[in-house]
Amino acid sequence: MKFFGILLAGFLLGALSVRFFGEQKKVLTHKEWAKEGLQKIETKESDAEKLKAAEVYYGKAVVLFLASLGNRLNTLQPKGTLVDPIIKELPPSESITENEQAELAVITKSDPIDMSGTAPIAVKPEEKAIAQLVQFQRSIVASRMSGAVRRMNGHFEGTLQYEGKRKGRVDQVMMDFNFYMKEKQLEGDVYITMTDPEGKTYSRSTGAGKNKTLRLINGKKDQVYVEPSPGSFMLLDISKARQLTGRYFNSRGDFVGRIQLFRK
Repeated sequence: MKFFGILLAGFLLGALSVRFFGEQKKVLTHKEWAKEGLQKIETKESDAEKLKAAEVYYGKAVVLFLASLGNRLNTLQPKGTLVDPIIKELPPSESITENEQAELAVITKSDPIDMSGTAPIAVKPEEKAIAQLVQFQRSIVASRMSGAVRRMNGHFEGTLQYEGKRKGRVDQVMMDFNFYMKEKQLEGDVYITMTDPEGKTYSRSTGAGKNKTLRLINGKKDQVYVEPSPGSFMLLDISKARQLTGRYFNSRGDFVGRIQLFRK
């Protein structure tokens, strides 16, 4: 009797699929479809064959029900929204008849959506600034003599080339680092100056003892942060032995200009 239970479930799903599909053109009524399926099952000789046929019929009913349900859901979606189809592929063991294929074609048909001319999402400058600040604050103050710290040891000179409203202005930058390990913690002597085009040094940072200036970025061994003055910071690429390049940000996280330094 198991196949009769499966058949009953298939009949109910078939009926529901037709009800959901009421607005569309009908290929077969639910009674005709169920009768056809029953006739196919009754032609089988053994109980095993009948059970198998009933399972196939039930599978088809599920496919058609979900397809019609997907069509109703699509009509509820806002115009221009892309929706993944509920049924992408039928299992190999479940083939469908021409009538069933025609019904599926009607159910799943939809007009293509024109996405041309869709503008990219703009990111506001203040949002970029906040993102930079968050990344800087999540960085780790260097506490041991790693490869990145060793590459920063030395004397560097170069420029800060301004962008934005001050574009064209070029300041001079000098950095001197001497890091070393003492009593299992990273210490060092730091000296950083920034000088405007008129020769006035507007930023001078000196320090000795426990490191507070050099910060590392988790997962990025070729990038470091340097804090030349409280709040402001440089994001530097240290992949080249004799050159440091990067960007300079103010205490609000706003991008100020590009840094280029050479080892002397």
